[in-house]
Amino acid sequence: MSDFEIDRPNPDELLAALARKDEKSKRGKLKIFFGMCAGVGKTYTMLQAAHIEKKKGTDIVIGYVETHKRKETEALVHGFEIIPRKAIEYKSTSVEEMDLDAINIFTKLQSKKKPLHNIRPLKSSKQSIIGV
Repeated sequence: MSDFEIDRPNPDELLAALARKDEKSKRGKLKIFFGMCAGVGKTYTMLQAAHIEKKKGTDIVIGYVETHKRKETEALVHGFEIIPRKAIEYKSTSVEEMDLDAINIFTKLQSKKKPLHNIRPLKSSKQSIIGV
């Protein structure tokens, strides 16, 4: 055997490694932005990252965002679809909160490629979740 044959990678192992890498790239990702306290830029940074991903062709849908009426943060929200908040009655006061049921339904439908009313399917079943 020559040195070339000894150092040559096994083709079956190479194909298996490529298949694993391809399968891994199809999975979604979870990315969380941590910050010590309010106002340190978690939402702002997350929205900047979302714009970068959108330019790469990733579909972005916002499940909930709280801009605290900061103009710069509100400007970054433009251009994204937002799942509407849910109105809840609490002690004769109406408050809005994240509609977790709508987000769960949306996520399940995306994996099956089925739209719900005005919620459109994503281009791929690969889903990534980014949160603060």
